[in-house]
Amino acid sequence: CIQGITRGRSPLRRMRCPACQPGHQRRECGDRSGVKASFQPFAHGGHARARRRPPSSSTMSQRMFFYFGYGSNMSVTSLRAKGVAAMRSEAAMLEGWQLTFNIPEFFRIEGGTGNIELCPNASVHGVLHACRDADLATLDQLEAVGIVYNRIEASVLTYTGRRARAYVYVGLPGRTNAQGLPSQRYLNILTSGAEQMRLVRSSAAAFGT
Repeated sequence: CIQGITRGRSPLRRMRCPACQPGHQRRECGDRSGVKASFQPFAHGGHARARRRPPSSSTMSQRMFFYFGYGSNMSVTSLRAKGVAAMRSEAAMLEGWQLTFNIPEFFRIEGGTGNIELCPNASVHGVLHACRDADLATLDQLEAVGIVYNRIEASVLTYTGRRARAYVYVGLPGRTNAQGLPSQRYLNILTSGAEQMRLVRSSAAAFGT
């Protein structure tokens, strides 16, 4: 960027704009008549840098969602291995539902996997994950939405007493098997996730420990 100043018959004296010279705060140039002009860094639009405004709370809320995990996805480690890195996770419970293992695993040796069913006066303990919007498609694919599970929205209560609306996956009626029993490997994953998030001991008992 070249700035020049002409006064009367004085020849043009040119020098580089200090905005193009990192580290220079202010510089002056003048012609032979002694008239001086001041350069101000970022004084002309070509070098002005727009400041980024921090995202508002409403914008942030549009970029994430809550997901309640009650099966193997209680484990933050297991969830991350599946491609979903939660921004934060905390212990929570879903009231009016009970935990079952009546969804047959693709590999029969694994037995039944986690599911929930409506049950008054019962509750399912799990983990409330704050996830990015881009993770929703990944979760839907992992849970085979429309084939094995259906995604619903429910009210979840955290251990700290805060309520949040969260996505929960519920097994489709046509996919359940009342005789399903979880494998020991699957139970170990659930127990590990429950201990990692410090769920109440009564919930760990539901996993067979």
